[in-house]
Amino acid sequence: MRGLRRALVHAFGEVVASDPQAPRIRVHDLSLRYGGPMDGHKSHQSGRDVDMTYYQRGCREQCLGHRVAPSELDADRQWQLLRHWLQRDVVEFIFVDYSLQRPLYEAALASGATAAELARWFQYPRGSAFPTGIIRHTPNHANHVHVRFRCSDGELTCKGTATRDVSHGTEGGLVLLELVEDESENALRELIAE
Repeated sequence: MRGLRRALVHAFGEVVASDPQAPRIRVHDLSLRYGGPMDGHKSHQSGRDVDMTYYQRGCREQCLGHRVAPSELDADRQWQLLRHWLQRDVVEFIFVDYSLQRPLYEAALASGATAAELARWFQYPRGSAFPTGIIRHTPNHANHVHVRFRCSDGELTCKGTATRDVSHGTEGGLVLLELVEDESENALRELIAE
């Protein structure tokens, strides 16, 4: 849990340092301190999951959790936050409604992400059923983003989400993440359904 707190503080610190006027977003439904069942969630039980509202255009002090349209997403700020974790390889998955992935993808591209990074990080533009990408679609995530952090060094009892590497020819042999067969996309959707 210390690793998760540190990852959150550092990422938000980077956003605020670059833009002191950035509104706050709501961070909620962190896993319980020592894991275990959390009311209203099938995930958030291992100390590595967190939900947060999206940065939205027009927020002044705090961005609240409501369904966000692509035109409402403050993609640049949101991308800065997500990029912090992706570049440090501290997240397993980031669940984002597919409709919001395009503006994030465009913000990533504009900020200098390489083709290989985009292919590894994003499910977009390959479709919401494409089984790879760290940033991927899961139903009911147009009002918040769900981040699953990797197990930190020294967490001996922590178990990562079962994935496998998949080479994808159109990505120049790039290694991508896919959920293993016993944890299919449907099972994952069920796991994190709220």
